[in-house]
Amino acid sequence: MADKLKLSVPAKPEYTGVVRLAVSSAASAAGFSVDDIEDITIAVSEVCTHIFCSGMTTSYEVSCEIEDNSMTIVVDDIRNGEKEEEVDFHPCFCLPVSSFFPELYDPSICMIMLRALMDEVSIYSCSGGDVLIKMIKNN
Repeated sequence: MADKLKLSVPAKPEYTGVVRLAVSSAASAAGFSVDDIEDITIAVSEVCTHIFCSGMTTSYEVSCEIEDNSMTIVVDDIRNGEKEEEVDFHPCFCLPVSSFFPELYDPSICMIMLRALMDEVSIYSCSGGDVLIKMIKNN
């Protein structure tokens, strides 16, 4: 039976460290090497950064499922059900390049990085505008 960890996180930059710590602790408990744990935490940080930098959601969910030889991480930006007029969005101010030089900011770089760090990466566009990113790291 797989162990599962699930977090609901405000889409603010200051909570990325909380997600990193939780995911890295789960990977450590699952017996991943130090290098693999670093790869996992960097990948999760990239995804979280792009979620709150989109300014399109106020929260997201991160779930980790640990099986015998792998860890599956799913990040869902949970946009459905939010009404724009009732939501206090937090646009990204931590990546000044995207604000001042939009031609230099390329979100596809995130995908290149994720595919280099993780064994499998899938992106799903769900109803209601949700985007779900699934990453798998094998041990």
